[in-house]
Amino acid sequence: MGLQGIPPVEEWTLSKDSKYVVFCANETIEGVEFKSDPLLEGKTLIADVSSNFLSKPINIANYGIVYGGVQKNIGPAGMALVIIRDDLLNNARCVSFASL
Repeated sequence: MGLQGIPPVEEWTLSKDSKYVVFCANETIEGVEFKSDPLLEGKTLIADVSSNFLSKPINIANYGIVYGGVQKNIGPAGMALVIIRDDLLNNARCVSFASL
C-alpha cells in the first residue's frame, strides 16, 4: 500500500529540540507532492527539490537550504544545485576530511 498523502503539519511528530526539518518536496515514486511550504515556527526548513527545479516557483525565503539533483529538470546526471541561506553559511564549521 502506498502513501495516502501528507498529514497536516499539526499532526507531525517533531522533536521540540530539533532546529531543522528536512523533507522531499515532491516524491515522484508514490506521487506525493507538497502543494505549499510546511511552515514550522522555530524550525529551519531544508528541502530536496530535485523534482521541482524549474517546474514551479519555489519561495526560497521560506527555506534555510534547498538542494537537489538536477538530472530531472536542469542538467546532466551527477550534478546538484544547492542554495544555502547566508546565516547558515556563517555558522558553518570547517571539517577536515583527513580527520574523519
